[in-house]
Formats: sequence, structure tokens, C-alpha cells
Amino acid sequence: MYNSGLAIGDFSHNPTKVVLSGLPYYLLDYLEFLDWTGRLIRDDNRGTVDANQPPILDRLCIETDQ
Repeated sequence: MYNSGLAIGDFSHNPTKVVLSGLPYYLLDYLEFLDWTGRLIRDDNRGTVDANQPPILDRLCIETDQ
């Protein structure tokens, strides 16, 4: 696995306010984004999340109110 040595930073708990540090996303939204982009099939991508895998939040046993 490639490691650039850079951390991605903390997640903001309120992405609607100005964030001085951290990513302006909720962690659960970011995980869903990673799952969605991981399922994209591209010729220049060496690996993808299998389409038969359940969504990432289900695999992590994380319940949402949505």
C-alpha cells in the first residue's frame, strides 16, 4: 500500500460553519464517499470494491438515522 507520510486530518463535526482545521465533512459521509468511489471501475485503477459487497456502513455495523 502506498503511504505518502501525510495524514488526512480530523473531521469537522459541523461542516456548515467555517472550519479552521480539519475536513469539512462528517466521518460517515466520508466513508460513504470512499465506498462509492471504490466501486468505480476504471482501466487505470488496479482495485475496486466488489459490487456484491454491502455498503461500507453496513459492513462496519454502523447504523444511521436516515
